[in-house]
Amino acid sequence: MSKLYTFIWDEISSSRNKVSEAFRSGPFIFVPSKSDSSHKDLLPGVFLSAEDVYWHDPTGSIDRLKKIHSQGGSTSVIQCLLSKILCNVYPGLHEFFVNECGVSEVPTCHSYLDILLQLSTAVLPSQAASAVSSELEK
Repeated sequence: MSKLYTFIWDEISSSRNKVSEAFRSGPFIFVPSKSDSSHKDLLPGVFLSAEDVYWHDPTGSIDRLKKIHSQGGSTSVIQCLLSKILCNVYPGLHEFFVNECGVSEVPTCHSYLDILLQLSTAVLPSQAASAVSSELEK
């Protein structure tokens, strides 16, 4: 998929507005269901809109949630959250996704509320508070 998006990015100079509008209007961004695979693997996944994904998580909250869930065995929700982080999937295409496609640089407030909701179902409130405060101290 990276090659396809790179090709599109190279070709949009002549019709920049039309391509940008198309990417912003519907689910055109492929996100794989698994984040730990080779670029040559055929992967299951979904196409999401620019509003449903973001470039990276500067707080590390999703990594923290992944760590907590990996200790408990449930990873399907975490994979869903991780797949929305495009920097892991398309590391060389920051400018294309953020500037051309309108992908947010960081998760929205609503996304962080979803993360807090997941934390509340995964651990005791005192453990979640401890995990969040240790991240903020870093």
